[in-house]
Amino acid sequence: MIYHKAFTHKKSDTWVVFVHGAGGSNAVWFRQLRDFKKHFNVLLIDLRGHGKSKEHYSQEEIYRFNEIALDVVQIMDHLQIQKAHFVGISLGCIVIRAIDKLAPGRAESIILGGAVIQFNSKIKVLLNTAKLLHYILPYMWLYRLNAWILIPSKKHAESRKLFIREAIKLGGKNSENG
Repeated sequence: MIYHKAFTHKKSDTWVVFVHGAGGSNAVWFRQLRDFKKHFNVLLIDLRGHGKSKEHYSQEEIYRFNEIALDVVQIMDHLQIQKAHFVGISLGCIVIRAIDKLAPGRAESIILGGAVIQFNSKIKVLLNTAKLLHYILPYMWLYRLNAWILIPSKKHAESRKLFIREAIKLGGKNSENG
């Protein structure tokens, strides 16, 4: 079972499930957690290949979205969560949409931030460009560049730093050097 952390609220039956994007972990939700757990039950998850779930899955399994979606549903079943509000960022949006398709009725509502809905030709070009560049640029340069493209605003500097810090954790100790 993938890593998860549930925060239960004594007076609420409502659940909110947060799904992070590629290169992240449940830590990206630390600011939202503080406010949401005051009013709701909250479920944070580290998807396959991310955060504390990283060591449990081989590389071949990591990006099968239906399997990742079913991981989340399995956690919900384990915790006896019938319905939840889902909040996703970036690639987490694909996972949430897969959950909604594979387990209809489990989502009370869906909030998609920085939504990646599917791998269209534009995203495929960006991914293929990154694959080519990784031969000449260090791993973390690509993440930093990606962070500036995805989160360019000065007012989001702290979020950008968190994205990069989580990418370093995901890549291991040697990721800083490529």
